[in-house]
Amino acid sequence: MIEKPAEYSQEQVVARVQLLQTLARAFDSPTGNAGANPGTRVARDAGAAGEEGAALELVRTLRESVGAHPAADELREPLCAVEAAARSQADGAGPAIEHEFTYLFRRKTKVPLTEGSYGLDLTFGRPREMADIGAFHEAFGFRVASDCAVPPDHMSAQLEFVALLCIKEAHAASRGWREQAEITRHARANYLTDHLTGWLPVFRRRLEQHARAPFFPKLAGLAEAGVRWEHREVAAEPPRSFERSLRRPRNPAATGTGADADAGAETGAGVGAVENLHGTGVHDSDSSSFPCGGCPVAGPQEGPGQVL
Repeated sequence: MIEKPAEYSQEQVVARVQLLQTLARAFDSPTGNAGANPGTRVARDAGAAGEEGAALELVRTLRESVGAHPAADELREPLCAVEAAARSQADGAGPAIEHEFTYLFRRKTKVPLTEGSYGLDLTFGRPREMADIGAFHEAFGFRVASDCAVPPDHMSAQLEFVALLCIKEAHAASRGWREQAEITRHARANYLTDHLTGWLPVFRRRLEQHARAPFFPKLAGLAEAGVRWEHREVAAEPPRSFERSLRRPRNPAATGTGADADAGAETGAGVGAVENLHGTGVHDSDSSSFPCGGCPVAGPQEGPGQVL
């Protein structure tokens, strides 16, 4: 059962969003030609600023986010692990970040960055997963930026989408739009339960098996901790196991599953109700009531890196 949302300050909401988006950018693929300068944004920055500048600048941004985060105490340990790995990287230990990225995520793809690569049913499961994810994204006006070569089930896109839902829910709540806030909260719970929360631990364990340096495994550990907290925050159901195969895609904006989801659609608590967020609700709001401005909560959105 999804509980009543807790009260968070604007600073705390911004910190949650910034953490998710920073982690999304850290695992983001380069724009443009996939064969040119392969690596994450961090890796590309390393080419210009050096390993120390790129990795430690990422840590500084993460530290700012964690410092104001409602789960600061819980996230401090995995953040320290990322910082230690970044300093080791800056000291020249292990391969360069962009080389490690290529080794892990591109060349023979030892550790896929996409949800559809995990689980038992890799043949027929992924189309269903993509359809389900696409329904969530479409309902909330989210789309991957045209110049960003990642699929919708990529970790960066999923982290960005959860960040967008956090913004939408907080903004709707701040304007007194109770129904819209509740719809968004339920969608966030369903998305985390069916997708991101479940496969991140599998991804992190696989990274630990294949990585030649600790930077990316520790970064994945922080992402897992942050997403796990978001999952608990909405009091969602236990995440589905990625050791099972098929399931039926649900209505992403419904307030329940199975019969409840069907009932939600009949009462307007489904996708039609979500559209209110882009109509007389959030879309028409001014930008002064939330520190991130009005743009993030007005669909459609682009990501990764385009939500804020």
